[in-house]
Amino acid sequence: MSLNDSIEIQYRCMDCGHCFPLAITPLEEDVSLWDVPAESCPKCAATVRSEAVTCPECGQKFVAYFPHIQVGCDLATLICPSCSWHHESLCIC
Repeated sequence: MSLNDSIEIQYRCMDCGHCFPLAITPLEEDVSLWDVPAESCPKCAATVRSEAVTCPECGQKFVAYFPHIQVGCDLATLICPSCSWHHESLCIC
């Protein structure tokens, strides 16, 4: 298998919990997915690897991105666009 061949994983939408197949390359399985084109959940249209979150400081909703979520890692940097609240979830890969 080359690094350009795709493999299929089961992805669970972070917003609605719907499971669906997601094709990724072996390289994408092992690295951050910041630059991978965004796909959407077929049930709720949420962008893959993202979740709507609510700021604990001001209550504003914003989208957080989780570039390693395909391997169960919750790496993320959350910055509220309204009040600049900041939280980092470190890589557990």
